[in-house]
Amino acid sequence: MFTGIIKEIGLISTVIKKGQLLQYSLSAPKIASHTELGASISVNGVCQTVTKIEGSTLSFDAIDETLSKTTIGNLKSGSKVHLEPALTLQQGLDGHLVYGHIDGKGKVTNLNKTPGRFDLTVLLPEGSEKYVLDGGSIALDGVSLTVFRTENKKCSVSLIPETLDRTLFSALKIGDSINIEVDTIGKWIEKWTLGATSQLNLNEKLRKWGY
Repeated sequence: MFTGIIKEIGLISTVIKKGQLLQYSLSAPKIASHTELGASISVNGVCQTVTKIEGSTLSFDAIDETLSKTTIGNLKSGSKVHLEPALTLQQGLDGHLVYGHIDGKGKVTNLNKTPGRFDLTVLLPEGSEKYVLDGGSIALDGVSLTVFRTENKKCSVSLIPETLDRTLFSALKIGDSINIEVDTIGKWIEKWTLGATSQLNLNEKLRKWGY
């Protein structure tokens, strides 16, 4: 579990494809110094397990399911990524609860840069828009952000200079893919309300109940 507060920018050193498995390594001096084998690290919002540690270099394996749902498969030598180690019980929850389980890839549709402000609009993965609301939380490439507008299966967030300085968002271009994780609370509410196997949406369920 993570908070969506980026701790370090990692630099990809090697990427090797072995069948349906992608093995990659990255340089992360700050995080590597207090990381153990088997630890969970958020890499651009994707929960990944450390498989090897060599000095300041961490290695990971990404399986086909991860590659199909995330942008990990686009990594290459020289790529930079957002990194966050797993949350501990001693830490403050500065962002929101982020699980590192990506809902899908979004697409950057608009960038609006003005002095002191950077607005980013993303087309959400199919079916995930119902979990995103104005004023709610969302994780984009592992960064906890607040949604200020939702419209036509898109959501917009505003990044302050501090966020831009600590992340890679200033390099984004229209059409770029980005990892999306919606706030899990909405999924739990839906499951409790509709049941685990119900195919009805909430309005249909209410009508069935006579409301």
